[in-house]
Amino acid sequence: MAPMFLPDTVAVIDLARLLEQDIAETTKLIHALENPGYSYLDFRNAPTTEAVANEARAMYALADEYFQKPEQAKARDHREGQPSWSDRGYKSCETNESFEMSTDEMRSNVLRLPERLAKEAPLVASFHGHCAEAARILLAQLAAALDLPILESVHDESEPSETGLKLISEPSVPFAADVVENKHRDSSTLTLLFYDSWSIHVTQPVDGAGKRYYLSYFLRPDHRLREEWEAADDSTVDRRAVDHVLGGALALIHAESRTHAALYRDDFPGHGETALAQHRTEPSGPSLAHQPLRIFSMAADEFRDSESQESAYSDLQVAAWLERISLPAPYKQYWSSPSTIPKTEDSLRTLFRCQITTFPYENLSVHYSPTHKVDINPASLYAKMMEAPHNGRGGYCMELSIFFHHMLRGLGFPVYMTGVRNRTRTDGVPRGEYQGWTHINNIIHLPCGAKFSADVAFGGDGPTSPLPMDGLGAAVQNLGPQEVRLVHDTIPKQRLHGPKLWIYQYRNGADREWNPFYSFAELEFFQEDFEVQNWWTSVKTLHRWTVLVVRFLRRGEPVDFAEAEAWRRGGDDQRGDDDDGAVQIVGKVMLVNDAVKVNMGAKTQVVHRVDSEEGRRKALRDYFGIRLTDDEAKCIEGWDMALPASS
Repeated sequence: MAPMFLPDTVAVIDLARLLEQDIAETTKLIHALENPGYSYLDFRNAPTTEAVANEARAMYALADEYFQKPEQAKARDHREGQPSWSDRGYKSCETNESFEMSTDEMRSNVLRLPERLAKEAPLVASFHGHCAEAARILLAQLAAALDLPILESVHDESEPSETGLKLISEPSVPFAADVVENKHRDSSTLTLLFYDSWSIHVTQPVDGAGKRYYLSYFLRPDHRLREEWEAADDSTVDRRAVDHVLGGALALIHAESRTHAALYRDDFPGHGETALAQHRTEPSGPSLAHQPLRIFSMAADEFRDSESQESAYSDLQVAAWLERISLPAPYKQYWSSPSTIPKTEDSLRTLFRCQITTFPYENLSVHYSPTHKVDINPASLYAKMMEAPHNGRGGYCMELSIFFHHMLRGLGFPVYMTGVRNRTRTDGVPRGEYQGWTHINNIIHLPCGAKFSADVAFGGDGPTSPLPMDGLGAAVQNLGPQEVRLVHDTIPKQRLHGPKLWIYQYRNGADREWNPFYSFAELEFFQEDFEVQNWWTSVKTLHRWTVLVVRFLRRGEPVDFAEAEAWRRGGDDQRGDDDDGAVQIVGKVMLVNDAVKVNMGAKTQVVHRVDSEEGRRKALRDYFGIRLTDDEAKCIEGWDMALPASS
């Protein structure tokens, strides 16, 4: 039996050295192609290292979103009437489904992208460009070393070809032994295959594994060579040239800064098996000969499987929450089995937006409770927000974030909490230094490999959707003209060069400067940490001197809460959600001490003022659905934030 080449024994080729035309590195590449037929490709020293790593993560997230779409939606991307050797657009078969983007169409600006991918067209184009650059470096070195100029000449960018970028999804089956073998031959000269797990998985690695995604870039000869092959008989074809040009090579690239790859080659159809194609391995090891590499992406494998990771809420409590937040119609099927909800960006965004439009951001416990203290015990939070008589209560940052955290845990999302350093403000605008930990955030690792910040409790200045932690710093549309983003950088007061922090920034228009609100690290905080933090934040920050409530509005939702309740009870047909179930946020209502303000995406306007506790209590009911009990209302008597009892 031929030897089995495990990941740690595969040759590592330094792309930067190839770029410098290092003879030793090129020789190592050729030897790797001869035996075993593939290698890792190391991007660490290349100029595009960080961009490639970040873009690969973002592309994984896009692939996850796309392949989670209903079959009917993806079927619209299928191309009819293509030749057998072309896979452009969407394609589905027993062993996988894919979406291929042609380089020709990309460069001609005629590429038809699905809606979600179209929104990230610059990302797709940039990732494609970096793949093309790496493939060209490899091709140039092989052509020079093997004295085969045809390798470059038949890859003329001005000629049509089947070169392109491909998103691929492999299904999961209950038993790994039942995975259908996808026998095929590569028709590309070089294939860069990105993976997100430090290993080479040819088949489903274990029973019951999750869906597996991989990103592949195929460098294929232009159509002239195929036409020559089809027109000529065997005696007129340069076998050696065709074997190298149409032979096929597979490059695996690790989607981190220590990016690596593996190359695989096989003969052009009709030439029989190569030595590599005869390498059969034990079931537990990789067999590259007859199957594509199937990648099991495990961003979530950093999370320990222990009782301490369980949600504080039961399945019944999580199901009740799903019903309470008025999920769009496509998600109602998960009420009875919450843990089966898809762990995708779409699902996370929907849960996020339904959460912030159901439970108001409010600090009323600081002012209208006997102790003037905030209780952040998860059981107390559930009782306050979910149990009868449903007085419309929400909470401030610690309350809402811990509540949402345990709901996500109950759904099966890999999530942890971290502390946040806010900046001091002047007239409501962040202008000062970063302070101590006074805020809280949730970080989610999706199975596709993408990471997101899900801050559901930063009041009116918070994001209206989860923000990607991909290092790209792309602007995300917030409410109205406002844009927000996360950048990965240091803050001015840091003395060390690292570690970098995630910085939440905003700008109120594309022509404005970015301004940071807060920063956080990827450091796990626990309930005990927030008990200490909560004690300070609830009595020593703006919450002590401000009565604050914020309610976000879904599209079509009235500002008047009584009308809003009727609107929500009206069902899916009356709500303003998109046809595919996407929830849109269009405005917010705020109470700041004695003023009720409304912002529907433009300028904030004061719509009502109160001059008494009676009036404030009525405003809480009319605009926010918050019904303070008589006992709660009495707690503010003698408190310095109290208004006169009545006007």
